[in-house]
Amino acid sequence: MQGRRAVRPHVPMCRLGGRPRFSPGYPLLWAVLMAPASVLALEAAPVLDPIRIEADQVRQESSVGAREVVAREKIQTFHNQGMTNAYQAISLEPGVDVRYNDPTGTNAKYMIRGNSSRGHALILEGLPIKGIGIGQPISDMLDMENVESIAIEKGAIPANGNFGFGSLIDMRFMRPSNQFSFDVKQIFGSHDFSKTFVRMDTGDLGGGVKAFVSGSVAKTDKFKGPGKGLDRENFTFGITGGSPQGVEWELFGIYNGEKRHLYKGLNYAQTGDLDANWDRDFNSLKTGIASQDINYYAYNRENYRVSTILGKLKIPVGRDATLTFRPYFLNDRGYAYGGSSQVLVNSKPQKNVIVESLLDHNTFGAVLEYEKKWKDSRLNIGYWHGEHEPPGPPTARKARDTDLNFIGWVNLYGVGCRHRFDVPYIAFSQGFGNTVLDLGLKHLTLATAEYISYDTTGIGDVSYGAAKDQARGVDFRLPSNTYTVWLPSVGVTHDLDAVSSIRASYGRNYDMPEIGWASRAGNLFKQLGNDEGTLQDLWASRIRPQESDDFDLDYRYASDRFAFTASLYYKRLKYISTNVYDPSVNLSYSQNSGDGRSYGVEFGSSYKALDNLSINLALSYNQASFTSDIQTGANAVVAAKGKQLPDRPKFYGNLSAVYDLHGFRIVPVVRYLGKRYADVLNQYSVDATWLADLSVMKDVALGGGHRMRFSLGAMNLFDKKYIATISTSDVNTNQGAPTYLVGATRSVFASMQYTY
Repeated sequence: MQGRRAVRPHVPMCRLGGRPRFSPGYPLLWAVLMAPASVLALEAAPVLDPIRIEADQVRQESSVGAREVVAREKIQTFHNQGMTNAYQAISLEPGVDVRYNDPTGTNAKYMIRGNSSRGHALILEGLPIKGIGIGQPISDMLDMENVESIAIEKGAIPANGNFGFGSLIDMRFMRPSNQFSFDVKQIFGSHDFSKTFVRMDTGDLGGGVKAFVSGSVAKTDKFKGPGKGLDRENFTFGITGGSPQGVEWELFGIYNGEKRHLYKGLNYAQTGDLDANWDRDFNSLKTGIASQDINYYAYNRENYRVSTILGKLKIPVGRDATLTFRPYFLNDRGYAYGGSSQVLVNSKPQKNVIVESLLDHNTFGAVLEYEKKWKDSRLNIGYWHGEHEPPGPPTARKARDTDLNFIGWVNLYGVGCRHRFDVPYIAFSQGFGNTVLDLGLKHLTLATAEYISYDTTGIGDVSYGAAKDQARGVDFRLPSNTYTVWLPSVGVTHDLDAVSSIRASYGRNYDMPEIGWASRAGNLFKQLGNDEGTLQDLWASRIRPQESDDFDLDYRYASDRFAFTASLYYKRLKYISTNVYDPSVNLSYSQNSGDGRSYGVEFGSSYKALDNLSINLALSYNQASFTSDIQTGANAVVAAKGKQLPDRPKFYGNLSAVYDLHGFRIVPVVRYLGKRYADVLNQYSVDATWLADLSVMKDVALGGGHRMRFSLGAMNLFDKKYIATISTSDVNTNQGAPTYLVGATRSVFASMQYTY
């Protein structure tokens, strides 16, 4: 764990009441970044566009990584159910593993090449507008009717690409239309699902200004057990404009409020008889017995509200050069209830309580970029600064009894400074005949927030701010630690001929440190005998950003009727978050200390078998494992090396088709989810499963610009009973430790959309 060269903690960037201090490496870095652009303007042949793999895929602007783009037509064709989040729209792409724990996808899990990000993995317009921790994911914030495309970054990320962590999913707004238009859509479905969506585009208002405004309400019961699966309201707007001088500007805003009751998982024994245990869930009635009433459905729920605004200003600054400024702001607020068998309340163990987690925090930042283009090359120089305040972990949690009477505080943290990201970057692209070379470099400076844990003895059932004012003192502090990481990238695309190309790339990605450790620091503090110095040393030395080195090799082919891509990839992971024994303190706790890897093969194809029939195939093989055994206790070593990590199928894929029969678009989808393990020793498993979906759509032109679209779709057509998600630790060896969430039952949706 010591002496790793890529991550270096140094003097904290911010202190309580102080100002940020910048890394001493910046003057040298900026001297490189601001070198005269003319030095880089090499003369070469024109750049050729990379080969398209599918008709809906937009041109890749960089040879770095393995980027797939799901365009609007594909979203509308294959995601025609609830249309409340992004997961179903990306689920047919090679290397993307999506599991639905409910029919709307609101409760879902996704992994890309066997990995999931802890933080800014879901972004909007290339911006990491959502902080980490509890709250509403970005995937639920935007109606899919307002989405133009969704990009999936599966490997390395270009230096001037999306901002956030690895394995990114980036949603893009559908811009205002050039002409006035009006859309209204009504969806009904199983489990009393209902969604009403309305959007109006103004068309050109003069001076190049266009706008849209939309709103939706959606609700549904849970598909099993009591309570609401979703109660959602959304408001979205967008305004764009420009000038004859080439200035472009955009402004988008979203408000999204969601309430839902949670689903309760099964234990391992119950998974052995899904017919009998399929519908087990939280209790519908209170019993008066605390150990049972922590599982009362009304005590396991969430209520979150998100407001965000983001924009773009692009200004010409010379011939073929622009300066772009993209700011963003988000407020996330609300609360969550969850039953717990035991927690520390006012630093003392308390059994069978309801934990209330409070949420109200801001995320904001901006990207500033200069771009210069020549006939056959491009230079991008930019800077991303971002901040978000905790939760991440939760900063305020109360404990209540099973009659919701206040007991005390589980934890109360003050925040001395926010999480900060400062990232200057440079990217250069050069064409040499049929070959394109892309080079890039980012320099990440990440400063974690400072946490101040207050003594909560005697504090009543008051607001977060009032509780801090009433605190009698400070138990301990977790200071802000700053880490720096260099993130290089390089990629080459070579067009073999008019229909095929090869691409090779490398890049380093990062992910957020295991700051969730802070929410359990109170337990560790007591185990250390209230030794604040040792606690702070562990916080500084054992918590750091996860890193990955991503290598990709792709072959792509596309003709009029047939297209496919074949990809080999290898990902080396360092500083994985896992629960590991620390001999220096004779304790086990979560830290960034694991090393791992994932590698595999992906295959995607599209074949136009007939003029009215297209067939699509996506297959993935992934091996994800630790590269060494893991010591989890003083005398316990887990032989994890080379074993498939829990809940990662080695094989998964799907087969889909689009068949046009007299104007009816028939879309069947068959999915395969391979065998998965519940433990890192690969002793306990969940069987592979096949699933089928089917939808039928019909467009009707009414004349005079009036159109109708009718749709009928079914998810899990054959009502297969299966386990969707295994919730467990990557170092779990216990059969009984994981929680198993069943997949959504068969659900039918019907929609009618009117467009003018």
